[in-house]
Amino acid sequence: MDRLPKDNPAQADLEQIYKGGERAKDLVITDLTMPGMSGDKLASELTKIRPNLPVILCSGFSRDMTKAAAESAGIKAFVPKPIRKDNLAAVIRQVLAGSEA
Repeated sequence: MDRLPKDNPAQADLEQIYKGGERAKDLVITDLTMPGMSGDKLASELTKIRPNLPVILCSGFSRDMTKAAAESAGIKAFVPKPIRKDNLAAVIRQVLAGSEA
């Protein structure tokens, strides 16, 4: 695994998933815009570690993320902001059931 800068908060999350083995996490929900690493880059790095780990991306700036770019980063679903609990719950169920939302 490539190392990220020490002050990058995503590094600890990546290491936890890497060290935790296959059963560490069932799902990751991330935002597109984060300090240190974008959500699509995080998804790409996570899927290098665990190719079957479903990643849901949330953002209020969806025009920057195309379906093709999301798929290539390993993102299984996109949830627009503002996030509605019922919508998020439905997307989580769909992704965990194995169908892309």
